[in-house]
Amino acid sequence: MFQTEPILFLQQFAGDGLILLMRAITALGYPPFFFVALTVVMFGVDLRRGFVLAQFVMWTDVLTELAKAFFALPRPSDVDSGVRLLETGRTNATPWTGKGAAGFLALPDREAVAWLRAQAGPSFGLPSGHVSVTTVFWGGLSVVFRRRAVLAFATVVVPLMALSRMYLGRHFLGDVLAGGALGALVVLLGSRLFVGEGAPLPLLRPRASGWEGAALLAFLLVLPVLILFLGSHGDAERAGRLLGLNLAYLLVIAKGLPEGGGTTARRAARVAVALVLGVAVALAAQVLAPLAPAGGTRMGAFARGLVPTFVLLWGGVLACRRLGLYGPAQTPYQAPSQPA
Repeated sequence: MFQTEPILFLQQFAGDGLILLMRAITALGYPPFFFVALTVVMFGVDLRRGFVLAQFVMWTDVLTELAKAFFALPRPSDVDSGVRLLETGRTNATPWTGKGAAGFLALPDREAVAWLRAQAGPSFGLPSGHVSVTTVFWGGLSVVFRRRAVLAFATVVVPLMALSRMYLGRHFLGDVLAGGALGALVVLLGSRLFVGEGAPLPLLRPRASGWEGAALLAFLLVLPVLILFLGSHGDAERAGRLLGLNLAYLLVIAKGLPEGGGTTARRAARVAVALVLGVAVALAAQVLAPLAPAGGTRMGAFARGLVPTFVLLWGGVLACRRLGLYGPAQTPYQAPSQPA
């Protein structure tokens, strides 16, 4: 599963048209696509269900990065100079050739693995983030909205994403299989935790109380903070994104979840307002980060993740309400009462 031969075989068919196609497919697995897609779902379709889907996606992103750091295994281009970097077109500068796994169930050459781990800021491959997040987005969309047609689409787009990552030289077969398994596991667990009738964290219900509500608040507010302190510098930004989104959602439902219907034009206008706010704040955070005293620290990374997602959801809903793009609010959220 960590052999370079399948990658080299696929790249034998490299041509300008096929490379462009595979680059287009792989572009649908990067954060900007999911940023836009989740905004469309939350503001254009259903805010509550879109928020649940965002939990699926963001937790998959966190778990993928934690798994990459834990396994610390190379990409195909790290162990074989014959693997072409078709996504970027750059020259493969690895010093190794033919250092992939010797057998189907073996791991890449130990010396090459040790070399990569010793580099500054290495980019590990297992599991594939493109495949894990693509799996969880489309699989989660089918679960949250109960649409079998979306699930059927997922059975097409996920293998295509896996193929593109291998063809472009970014991942082994083992990487994409692990990414698909991780995404499917999150969909399964997420459906049990959030979606079902007896879900212990009922994000799709109007309100929660007692132990159920306390567990829900702990999941939304405490776990992101734990990631901040227990994870790496990169995990701090992911923790910030989660906490920013969750805080904004709790503030929104405290005043009553806005009615998400309306004409196509109103839905599109809500999406546009939220995207403009979110993109503007994200760009400002990137520009101002180097100027801030804590810009390069863990807390700086945390703030860069928190502020844009908070403004996107809370600011987007507030702006859309002021502009008359939402209907009357639903019943306000009631804070969970203390268990007897």
